[in-house]
Amino acid sequence: EFVHKTRGVLGVFPDMWGTYVEMWKCRHLLSNVLVLVFEDLVKLPSTTLARVATFLGHGELSGNAPLLDQVARQCSKSRMLEMVSKFDDRWVYERISQRRSPADAEPFKPKARVTSGHKDVLDEAAQRILDEQWRRLVTPHTGHETYAEMVRDLRVALASSPPSSPPEVAP
Repeated sequence: EFVHKTRGVLGVFPDMWGTYVEMWKCRHLLSNVLVLVFEDLVKLPSTTLARVATFLGHGELSGNAPLLDQVARQCSKSRMLEMVSKFDDRWVYERISQRRSPADAEPFKPKARVTSGHKDVLDEAAQRILDEQWRRLVTPHTGHETYAEMVRDLRVALASSPPSSPPEVAP
């Protein structure tokens, strides 16, 4: 429903596609960028957080399992549910309402975006739209035909190189 409602308003998430392209380019060009797989953060939060800590120059924290577990709990979906109003798209709704119109902002009307149970499933038409957009806007810049291909290559790259600290940036 969301994909269909927003297609004409946002050109089907134009910034989302650009984000995939830019993050893929940045991970190759900038040593101070660490690109992770969201699904890995969800399934392996402590492991992913250890990689982030090491990348940020705090490798000593990567071996502190109790601390990493505590951070993972503080960043968990259950913790987000305790603060659900902070994740309701209110800012997006207000921004689109100001710049476009309330009608264009309607799909972003504030409502609980973090929930305890449901999982939306894309219908075939919505999946086709997203796949077409990916091939048109992402594939030419990354060579990846699908998100799954990009994730696979990113995981291979992450596994083959230990996280390193970003270079110091002058003030």
